[in-house]
Amino acid sequence: MDDKQREILGEHQYGDDLLAVISTWQGLGADEFDVAEALYWAAVHCYDGQWCPLYALIGALGFRPSPLSNGPEAGGCAAMIHQELVEILTNC
Repeated sequence: MDDKQREILGEHQYGDDLLAVISTWQGLGADEFDVAEALYWAAVHCYDGQWCPLYALIGALGFRPSPLSNGPEAGGCAAMIHQELVEILTNC
């Protein structure tokens, strides 16, 4: 994640929690692509409209999935990160 992406994510009410999950996964060896994919799909699945920081994050990530994709590949690192992010966004 670059500084602009961190800034956008930090504007979300659960930004600190989301950044903590990302930091933990990066410490465990998750690569930037896995993190970007997980963030992209969590933002797509959970944003609350155009005013939501997650909406801005979708464009700032630079991740562009296949037109046939509807989420990270099951069982992969991005899917595990995505699950944790969505849990934060939907259970808080």
